[in-house]
Amino acid sequence: FFLMIRRPPRSTQSRSSAASDVYKRQVKAIDLSRNELGKFAAIHIAKLLKEDVSHVEWIDLSRNRFQSDYTSIVGLAAGLKAQTNLQHFTIDVNHPTLETFTGSEPIARILLVRENLHSMGLIDSKLTIEAMRIITKMLKEPSRHIAALDFRFSYLSTDCIFSLAKAVEVNRSLVSLNLSHNALYNPAAAVLIKALKENICLCDLNLAHNRLDDIFAEELATALKHNDILWRVDISGNPIGPRGAQYLLRTLQEYNDALESLGELSENFEMGILNIEEIRKTLLVNKASKEVRAKIVSEGVSKSQAPLDLRAAGLKNEVAQDFLETELDDYRVNKPILFSNPAYNEPGDFRLWNI
Repeated sequence: FFLMIRRPPRSTQSRSSAASDVYKRQVKAIDLSRNELGKFAAIHIAKLLKEDVSHVEWIDLSRNRFQSDYTSIVGLAAGLKAQTNLQHFTIDVNHPTLETFTGSEPIARILLVRENLHSMGLIDSKLTIEAMRIITKMLKEPSRHIAALDFRFSYLSTDCIFSLAKAVEVNRSLVSLNLSHNALYNPAAAVLIKALKENICLCDLNLAHNRLDDIFAEELATALKHNDILWRVDISGNPIGPRGAQYLLRTLQEYNDALESLGELSENFEMGILNIEEIRKTLLVNKASKEVRAKIVSEGVSKSQAPLDLRAAGLKNEVAQDFLETELDDYRVNKPILFSNPAYNEPGDFRLWNI
């Protein structure tokens, strides 16, 4: 089961009894994010993980007040290494003033020890080149199965992005990569997009709220012509204009029937409302086409009878046509663009993939 601990009232049990409860009940997933925990709490948690508990599989320690204390981070890293069944953790390591802060390195070294670790979040963190070198080394290792990485709000350096892109190019396990809110410009993102031409596993790439414009959109459109693995590329909140939107729309209409989402495009008002609505409709057709194919197969229609490209064939198949019309019944072409700020996504919203 899942235990969530967030700012408990004063009447709750003491830290020691809570720790004892975690031990006795074999709690495997713990969310301690956003609790304003300081370095003394971090030391206590580290001691618990090193000496008393060995069954934790999922833990979120992000958005607390020990992210800049190196001693606390080293202790927590040692505690996480002691969790033999650890599959996912999230933490943030950052110092507001110290440019040479190396707290990300002991956290990255957890990957060297815990071979069953499938998912890791280093959000709002200052990653050194050495920390990224360790992470990319594990991504390149064929025997490792890292499925999800989250670097949101980490403002990765150009060297880190280039190193990550080289690893993504040869990796065969990464399914989800979050690089939102990293102030990425076109050259850095272009290196990542180029890596997707060789990658055959990455399905979910989040590039939301960066500084990517029409040049990037053209690069992405070119990559999507040859990539039928990606089902979501979140480009919301980027300054992409009408020209970039047209590149993406033409590719989706003519070459790509695998992509289902480009994120919340209502935030990309610079694209133009008509372009946004056309892209949305095309993505909806992609989703419907996949479900139609599955339905055709389940009904026993042979591959020779089923059209290979339902959109190019004009959805002549009666089953496909009926299904698509049903899906589009409630679709409003004149759906208004939202100008209000979207709700903040809670860190720790991770998915554990089965490998």
